[in-house]
Amino acid sequence: MAIEPNDFINPLSIESNSPKKPKNGRTIFVDFAGGMYEWSRDYTKRLSGMLTKKGFIVQTGKRHDPNHQSNLHSVERTPLNPYRLGEIDLHAALTSDVLVLSADAVETDSGTAAIQGAAKALNKEVVLYYSGNIQTNARDRAPTMRNLMLLYSASRIATKIDEIPGIIEATM
Repeated sequence: MAIEPNDFINPLSIESNSPKKPKNGRTIFVDFAGGMYEWSRDYTKRLSGMLTKKGFIVQTGKRHDPNHQSNLHSVERTPLNPYRLGEIDLHAALTSDVLVLSADAVETDSGTAAIQGAAKALNKEVVLYYSGNIQTNARDRAPTMRNLMLLYSASRIATKIDEIPGIIEATM
């Protein structure tokens, strides 16, 4: 399938099943590889529960979640394709106040990286979760996290799931 220039859309104009934005501005988008892996779905569920208890409205990335893909249909009752699911995730992310994204997979999901880049362009708060210890050692430079683009475009970095709600509360 080829994507033509006219196929590109403004992600902020996408209609989605996103909840209405609350007046207190406490909408959080959580994306752990778009639900691609079982661990990412588990972490998303756990973190969403913690954030909901704190009073936040939570939206989650679902573009790769097999449970979500098999149950989500368009208005015409036809299954939505992965491209459309990606559009829905992008809209949810860019209309949220804070994004929580994960760099914990073997390689960060390209959709997550793209969402983080778009969020940075819009000056959104991004909390990056990275619990690993993989470092990049460039010649004559100090060791750093493995992906400099993600590292430097994040507002904050969390190394434990339990510290994320506190980080978010401190930013709002």
